[in-house]
Amino acid sequence: MNRISDLIESESRAAEEADDSVDLVLPSNVRVTRGHDRSNVLQVHLNEDDYRLGAKLAEERGVPASTFAAGSTPSANAGRSAMSRLRCG
Repeated sequence: MNRISDLIESESRAAEEADDSVDLVLPSNVRVTRGHDRSNVLQVHLNEDDYRLGAKLAEERGVPASTFAAGSTPSANAGRSAMSRLRCG
C-alpha cells in the first residue's frame, strides 16, 4: 500500500475505535435540539383554546404545529397582505 492508503486505513481504524469507546447515553438534563444559523427559537405561551385550535388547524393541513405556527409569522403574512392588496386594488 502507499502512504496515503496506509494513513486512511489508520485513521479509519482510530475513528472506529473512538466511536466504540464513546458513551452515547445522554444525561437526563440534556435536551437535544436541531436548527441552523438562520433560525431562532421563540417560545410563546398559549391558552388551552388557542393551542388546541392551532394543533387542529395544523393537523387538518397535514403539517406539524410548529410549521403551522411559523407560517403565522409577520414575514409570512406580509406576502399574503401584499397579494390581498393586489387582488383588492
